[in-house]
Formats: sequence, C-alpha cells, structure tokens
Amino acid sequence: MSNLPVEFQKHLDQKFPFLRNSKILLAASGGLDSTVLGHLLKLLRLNFEVAHVNFGLRSRDSEMDEQFVKSLAGSWNVPFYSISFDTKTYALEKGISVQMAARDLRYEWFSKICEENGIDFIFTAHHADDNLETFLIHFLRGSGLDGLCGIPERNDNIIRPLLPFSKKSLDEFARENNWEWREDSSNTETKYQRNKIRHQIIPLLKEINPAMDVFVVYRDMRTYGFKEDSYREASEKDVKFIRYEPQEPPVVEAGESDE
Repeated sequence: MSNLPVEFQKHLDQKFPFLRNSKILLAASGGLDSTVLGHLLKLLRLNFEVAHVNFGLRSRDSEMDEQFVKSLAGSWNVPFYSISFDTKTYALEKGISVQMAARDLRYEWFSKICEENGIDFIFTAHHADDNLETFLIHFLRGSGLDGLCGIPERNDNIIRPLLPFSKKSLDEFARENNWEWREDSSNTETKYQRNKIRHQIIPLLKEINPAMDVFVVYRDMRTYGFKEDSYREASEKDVKFIRYEPQEPPVVEAGESDE
C-alpha cells in the first residue's frame, strides 16, 4: 500500500510549514499529476481552489478536460475557475512557440485569480520525472549553473510540492484508489523535445544504468542547488584572482636588453 500521503505531509511540514495557514490555487489540467495532487490536498485538508486553462489545442478533448476538472472540483467541494485561450493565435502574434504561449497565458491568468481572490500560493504538479527531463533539456542546450539545478521548488508564490515524488508513485497511488484522470494524447508525440527525451533518451539511460532513480536525481539537484551560490562566489573570486590587469611596460635601461 502506498505511503504517498504520509511522505507528502512530511515533505510539506519540512519545506513549507506556512501552507497550513495559506490559501492555495491548484493548477489542474485533468491529467494524472494534478489530479493526484488535488486528492492529496483534500486528504490533508488544506485550503485550496482549482483553476483550469483550456488552451484550445485539442478541440473536443480540451472541452472534455475542462468538464472533468470542473467535476473534480465539485467532488472536492472547492471553488473552480476556468478560461479558454486561442493559444495558437497568441503565439503567432508574439512570435513565440505554442508551448511558451501557453505558459505565459496560464501564469498571467493564475496571478490575476490570486490577486482578485486573496490566494497566497499557486501549486503546479511537476514531479521528479519532469525535473529530470528539464535537467536534460538544459544540459543539452548548454545551460549554466541555474539550469543544471533543475526545476526550483519555489518561484515567488509558485510552489511545486511533488518534485520529490516519481511519476510511478503517483500512478500507483491513483490506481490503488481507483481514481480517474485524463490522458493527453500529444504527450506521446516525439516531435516535441521534452517528449523525445521522455520516451527515447531516459529509457536509454535507464537501460545503461538500471539503478538510476529519479528521486536520487532530485536529491542531488537540490544539493547542487544549495551549493550553487557558494560555487558561484568561489568562481567569481577565482576569476578576480587570475584577472589580467594591464600595466605600463617596464623601462629597459641601456645594457639590460637581451638584444
């Protein structure tokens, strides 16, 4: 039997004890991750509300996702917010990718909900597998120290409480409780970089090293993150130490030259 609720409670108590007296906005897509996170928040009796964005990218499926999340919020007896965007048009107008457009649109809307309803924090359902994928994406792009630390657990009022937990643990917990969730068929398409890493690169890495564990990766990223400032500070000191300072050329007196 899964001990996910106990471990999740322990994680919140250690990392985010202030949440007991806070109001939370859960960003819910209807997928496995955010659905399990919602159930956990309900089990722990935290004060939360639910927001869902219909990006209009999957026609009828997008509408069904919205109805599913609305039904979930009703079963949890919490307020529900939803909005629809023409994401492709926005991306074209801004000259950015559809993925970046979706990100910008949803976080701007989440912030507006928080301001209007006195909500303290936004919860997203990123987990340890997402963190590993992000690390690999940044690594392949030649990221600096910040990128190699993976996904931060907190950015201002955005908190990602599932980062220590694997996708497998979420799936097992959901199946134990016979919970339903929505599947996004686009997650299987390898034309997207993240999906290619998820379905092709990571399985290959696990084949090379079957002992590879996403929690260990998460733990190491956090350790690296905690040390990052020290590394950066030390690096800056080293740079100052070896920095070349131009000087006036020495005056060579007659007879001192080798020539």
